[in-house]
Amino acid sequence: SDNFMQKILVGNYASVAMSSTGQYQICCLNYNSFGVSGFANLFISNNFGLNWMPIIFGANNDNNNTYFNNVCISSTGQYIYIGRYDTDNYLTTDTIFMSSNYGASFSKIAPNNNKYLINNIAISANGQYINIVGINPNNSANVMLTSINFGTTWNLLNTAPNVLFKNICMSANGQYLTGCVNQSAIYNSVTPYINISISNNLIVYSDVSLNSRLFLGGPVFQF
Repeated sequence: SDNFMQKILVGNYASVAMSSTGQYQICCLNYNSFGVSGFANLFISNNFGLNWMPIIFGANNDNNNTYFNNVCISSTGQYIYIGRYDTDNYLTTDTIFMSSNYGASFSKIAPNNNKYLINNIAISANGQYINIVGINPNNSANVMLTSINFGTTWNLLNTAPNVLFKNICMSANGQYLTGCVNQSAIYNSVTPYINISISNNLIVYSDVSLNSRLFLGGPVFQF
């Protein structure tokens, strides 16, 4: 069907995700574009997008007037991860907000007790495997971190390419990971379970959308 209906207020939305059945959906704005004090910039639906509710983090509304780049949700909708990109308040805010109860409540995660600026998050279908890419604001270093236990512990992947990933995606079982960068390159890992190691990679230039054109250029290289 081509019937699309506007469900929530117009804003600068950055990301949207849904569970495998479509029952649970979540979306985020990368800043509070409404200019209303206390207004949420995260919304969740548990009835296939028919109704949306704002997500408020605590009495002080920790998510008001901040920047979110990405939301991810597990196949059942039970696990939700929200990435934060806040250059103004990164020293006092946490990197990720996580829910393990379908969005009923959220906890804060600071991987390895660091405050990263999150560009993107990818998770496995059950939410167990997590990969985040972004920037360490203390030294402007590009970072890639992984967790294999629902965000309890994290590993910094020093073998990952030193590039700023714009977007990443992960297979359902967490085995395969692919990311793209602003310089129009795509990196792919086929090493099991998000342990990035040297593998073949192909630089892909220009339009890589599935319904348009694909141009290949540059060498196949190792990293």
